[in-house]
Amino acid sequence: DQRFTDFYRNLSNEVHRRNMRLIVESSILFGGVYSGGSGLNLLQYYKTLSSPDLVAGRLEVVRTIVREVRPDYLNLGSEPDTEGKLTGRADISTPDGFSGMTAHLVEQLRASGVGKTRLGAGIGTWQRDGEAYLQLLCQIGIDFVDLHVYPVNGDLLNRLITYTDQANACGKPVAISEAWLQKQRDSEFAKIDAAFDNAIYARDTFSFWSPLDRKFLEAGYGQWGRKMQTDLSDGVRYLAKEGIADPARVCIVGASYGGYAALAGAALDPGVYRCAVAVAGVADIKRMLTSVNEQNRSKQSWEQRYWDRFMGVRGPNDSAVEAISPITHLNAITVPVLLIHGKDDTVVPFEQSQVMYDALERARKDVQLVTLKHEDHWLSRSETRLQTLESSVAFLRAHNPPD
Repeated sequence: DQRFTDFYRNLSNEVHRRNMRLIVESSILFGGVYSGGSGLNLLQYYKTLSSPDLVAGRLEVVRTIVREVRPDYLNLGSEPDTEGKLTGRADISTPDGFSGMTAHLVEQLRASGVGKTRLGAGIGTWQRDGEAYLQLLCQIGIDFVDLHVYPVNGDLLNRLITYTDQANACGKPVAISEAWLQKQRDSEFAKIDAAFDNAIYARDTFSFWSPLDRKFLEAGYGQWGRKMQTDLSDGVRYLAKEGIADPARVCIVGASYGGYAALAGAALDPGVYRCAVAVAGVADIKRMLTSVNEQNRSKQSWEQRYWDRFMGVRGPNDSAVEAISPITHLNAITVPVLLIHGKDDTVVPFEQSQVMYDALERARKDVQLVTLKHEDHWLSRSETRLQTLESSVAFLRAHNPPD
């Protein structure tokens, strides 16, 4: 249908107009929930195709993508096992079969011209004998390796590093065009084939479900102002080293915990950021924990346990509080700071930004405070959301101009 072609062509033009890069994937359509209502009986249709028919159809599709969409990167396939299961063609899912089909696509595309489009292919991190697939793919003239990350059971997350190292060793950069944390228990992983079981995909990606969510959650215990902070600055340094970011033109912006991280970036890790914007951020940890204690009349509560666990302290009088509290490191702050806070915030009290503003003012630092009247922690009102965005953009233009 020409409407689809026009849509993707216009989308590509808009992406490039914004100076971004576009990666497009070409693969087999899924049956079940993904094609529901389309009127297509894909699994039965695939059974009518021979392997040469399937490859010819794939070639026509990728030629159209290159000609009409002109992506910067084109992934010719990253799930050989899934393609084999959905089409009923086991021969294209083996290392030799998949690499052979991909080699044919690469050869034919280059013969007809691909312009500036870079061609890639890869595997899912769950693929058995993944190293064998990558070894063959590295030999067929692709420009990059594309890895898919879905289940993270067992050692599958570690395989992402293994396969990345293997791709880099053969001179291929790595893309991750799909990373969707598949909510599948270890006991389910060996029994349920997610390619056909729609219940797996119906699970909310952002809900708490073993195994990865808990690993990420527990990794953050006690890391406020520590690893959770240095992860950010390490990322900046890596992007600078790769030539992607100018290290002299990086600002840090965040809300809630991100607001704390923005202040900590300026106070605990000076020299990395050019300016900082903190929305509803914790600035004075001792004051924050004292407030929580007072609200609960000094009795143990889930709020106290939450703050203590994530901050890695035992109450407001813990000696570790000062080291991770931005307000105790005012002298280290040498960059402009913008504080934005809802006056009616019941999660992080407005006073957190007020006392930080007053302290920075007394220290003769470059600081601004935007008070959001009648606003809560979540910026629930459209007027104040717009005020937050406009204030942030104006501040960034002034202190980190685009030219």
